[in-house]
Parts: sequence; C-alpha cells; structure tokens
Amino acid sequence: MLYYINHRTEGPRLYRSRRDAALLLTRYKTRLEVGNQVLVDYLLLPTSLEALISCPFPIKEGSEVPHHLVLGLLAHLARMGRMWPFSGTYELYNGGPGYAELGKSGAEVLPYPLSVIIAAKRASAAV
Repeated sequence: MLYYINHRTEGPRLYRSRRDAALLLTRYKTRLEVGNQVLVDYLLLPTSLEALISCPFPIKEGSEVPHHLVLGLLAHLARMGRMWPFSGTYELYNGGPGYAELGKSGAEVLPYPLSVIIAAKRASAAV
C-alpha cells in the first residue's frame, strides 16, 4: 500500500542548510526503515516534507493513495523541477544520496514503469 504524508510547519524552518536537510532526510529514512516502511518519493522544502511511502500495513499518520491517483502524486512531488536538490526527482535525474527508492535500479515498490513516472514528472516540473 502507498501512503502520502505531508509534514508542514508554521513555525521555524525544517532546515537551514544543506547539511541540516541531509541530516533530516537521513533520520527520516532511518525511522521509516525501522518501521518496515519504504520512502518511494519525496519533496523537502524549507517548511514542509511531502513523502510517498510504501508500507505493508496501515499507518495512521498518512493517507492511503488509491492506485489511480499515484501517478498524479508522483508528478506533484516533481513540481520544483529536477534541479531541486532535496527531492526524489533530483535523485532520479542526477543521482545522489539515495533516500528515495525512485532513483534506484531494481526498486520493487514502484507502482508504474519508470518511463511512465518520468513522463509524468517532466510534464509537471517547473524547470
């Protein structure tokens, strides 16, 4: 099952530097892995972290995404373009630390072929 999680803050920013962002993403990914969850795609902005999570059991902090809406959500997560460094889209196009499964070869949790996901992301990206 796939779940959409949106962590937003009205207060202080989630990160102030690239190092802070990397640390936040590392901790988030580790927390997911400990809970038997997989980070499929994400977008980290200064005041929010949006994520698409794969999990074999229901999770209370996320909304289950029906299959017919998954592709649109993957495109939505690409809205900052492929040059935004804190996103699964960036990892897909440029490589990187590999927080998301999206850019990893042989990822089994992807709901569509990678070519379909890339086409949807390109159509939605700002850059």
